[in-house]
Amino acid sequence: MSMPSTPQTAAGDARVTALAGQRLLQITVIGAAMTVIFTLSMLSTAFLTTSEAGPRTLDMDFRVFWAAARLVVQGEPLAAFDMARLADEHGFGAERWMPWVYPPGYMYLIAPFGLVSFATAFLASTVLSLGLIALALRPFVAGNRVVWLAMALSPAFIAALVIGQNSLIWLAFWQAS
Repeated sequence: MSMPSTPQTAAGDARVTALAGQRLLQITVIGAAMTVIFTLSMLSTAFLTTSEAGPRTLDMDFRVFWAAARLVVQGEPLAAFDMARLADEHGFGAERWMPWVYPPGYMYLIAPFGLVSFATAFLASTVLSLGLIALALRPFVAGNRVVWLAMALSPAFIAALVIGQNSLIWLAFWQAS
């Protein structure tokens, strides 16, 4: 998507192109590597832990999204608002309080996650988050791929990625609107 050329856009593009250079490339590689390493380690943990007998999920934010999606697939979407039922679905007791605080319609958007295992859904959510944020950032990088990579795989996203938070998806949709 191309943004109309205005004096403000031209000034912004000039600032982005001024970032080109070897130093930015080095910083980008280090930052992107940190993001990828931390995210892959959490995804690996999810696959290893939930493949053993016992835990179905990890104690992280994504467990609520996955459990609500499973309830939608089972035909019980309103059960997500019942803390005990939601806790039963994701496998942690209600004392690990993490309620469903999203509108009911959001459950239908994430319902496909309920069709697969926790680890597979977590992987899909992570890839979706990174893909959508990368697309949303494209208009702001003036065609500079190094700046785009630096922004799309920013270490600032690590916290959201490793706990399975949906903030990057919301940010990407907010920017697109």
